[in-house]
Amino acid sequence: MVEEITKVSDLIGEIATASQEQAQGISQINIGVGQIDTVTQQNTASAEESAAAAEQLSSQAEQLRAMLRPVYPGILFHHSYPDTFGRTAPGNWLGGIAGAKKQ
Repeated sequence: MVEEITKVSDLIGEIATASQEQAQGISQINIGVGQIDTVTQQNTASAEESAAAAEQLSSQAEQLRAMLRPVYPGILFHHSYPDTFGRTAPGNWLGGIAGAKKQ
């Protein structure tokens, strides 16, 4: 009987040790998931900032085009080409100026 109690006690000890190891593993997983969440939030914020900067740059480019149209009527942006997203983007804006080299 004493021998069986000792075996049960040893098994309970092993179970307790395994449970502690599992708890430590789960804790490490939680830390990793927290770090992934932090990086994901940082990437999201960076993407939003990039999108806002791109929108602002696009707006500024349009303002510049509007300012230059009276100076170079009929010359600016008369060529176009598809950009990497399949949209039509302005081409060589110097294309119609006498003596300007075309690219």
